[in-house]
Amino acid sequence: GVIRESFNLNGALEKQGVKGVVLKAGHSKAPISMFGPLTKEDVKTAQRVIDKMHTAFQRSVTDARPALVDSVDAVCNGDIYLGTEAKELSLVDRVVTSEEYIFERITAGDRVLKLHRSHHAKFGKHRFTPLDFIRHKSAGALRAAWNNAAKGFGGESGDFLSSLVHAGSFLGFAQYLVRNRFL
Repeated sequence: GVIRESFNLNGALEKQGVKGVVLKAGHSKAPISMFGPLTKEDVKTAQRVIDKMHTAFQRSVTDARPALVDSVDAVCNGDIYLGTEAKELSLVDRVVTSEEYIFERITAGDRVLKLHRSHHAKFGKHRFTPLDFIRHKSAGALRAAWNNAAKGFGGESGDFLSSLVHAGSFLGFAQYLVRNRFL
């Protein structure tokens, strides 16, 4: 959806003896200002721009999902739809976790380019790694390959993962395993 919010301090400033000055080229340039007076024409101009943006947004939705052509006004109204409801309305194809999606992309051979640093959650003496949370049929094979690689480096898998995550190469390692058919 499209929204624009702004403060107009013109009246408050004038009460304090301060006059806001706004200079602009073209009558449609920045129609709503925080400091200048707010006219009905300015509001109409801003609303016209917002309506154009909303129409473009609706068009992009219907281009991607032609089945929504008849219901685009009903679903592109600013409401928030959670997973299953969005699926029922044909706004999404399916509902999966981000971890499941990333793992699917890696196993499909896609290259995942960005990894955010983990803050190594510790519970008792166990250090969890991202592999502990993968719920996928290949997870066991990935864990086994990971542990074998860690042993080859003379360490424990948690320590090995820790150094790779800090180096930003965990996803690269997983992609390497997929490309070389270890998974």
